Amino acid sequence: MREKKDYTDSHIHFYEDGQVVSFERLEKIINMYLSASINTIKDMGHKKGIGIYLKFQYKDKINIQTCGYALYKEGGYGSFIGLPIKDKKEIKTIIHSLYKKGVDFIKVINSGIVTTDPRKPISNGGFSKEELKIIIEEANNLGLKVYCHVNGDKKIQEAILLGADSIEHGFFISHESLIMMKELNVEWTPTVNALLSITKFLKEEEKNYIESIVKEHLDKIYFAKGLGIKINVGSDGGSKGIKHIESFFKELEILKPS
Repeated sequence: MREKKDYTDSHIHFYEDGQVVSFERLEKIINMYLSASINTIKDMGHKKGIGIYLKFQYKDKINIQTCGYALYKEGGYGSFIGLPIKDKKEIKTIIHSLYKKGVDFIKVINSGIVTTDPRKPISNGGFSKEELKIIIEEANNLGLKVYCHVNGDKKIQEAILLGADSIEHGFFISHESLIMMKELNVEWTPTVNALLSITKFLKEEEKNYIESIVKEHLDKIYFAKGLGIKINVGSDGGSKGIKHIESFFKELEILKPS
């Protein structure tokens, strides 16, 4: 029997299997979280920003913390979950608008996603170092933390050194970057199961490649735990092939938090 606890899913999206759903269905999903004792959920972005509405609509039932929309560089990865930024001139206006809407934090996309092609392990996406610096500084000026979707060690280190509060995903991270995270008190939401879950759609060669990335990721998580880095359980629930609730407990089992 599952131990009765007050759980937090630190990385979800208000979709179902990657699809937009009705508010009636979202209410059922929220009740599913509550029934599973997941009483806090962190919404990491939706193309319609509905986490902002849901946060206030269900504030007496569940603690929804939301970015509303993730911020992504126009032309790169992120249209599924956020607002495009063309250039640095737009950054201040967009962040101030989100602040006024009542978001709890800023989510920024600083890379693409992991691919099944070792020749191009990460898809296109992310901001220039200067743009990312402005985003983080502007958010911090308003008292907002910055959660950074990022894969690839170079872009991860940029996020850490520029002041991101949490690394979301963080595939291909180095030991050096993890030591930096410890020194700068940066959290990590590694979403292991989210990547592992795509293997059911893959051919054998691609499956083996993704599983090798997951194995390396788990080794880095073990190292991070030894350093004392705060590891968050985030399911990426709502994304394609990633079920709400079920995926959270799979991630919890993988991470085996002490």
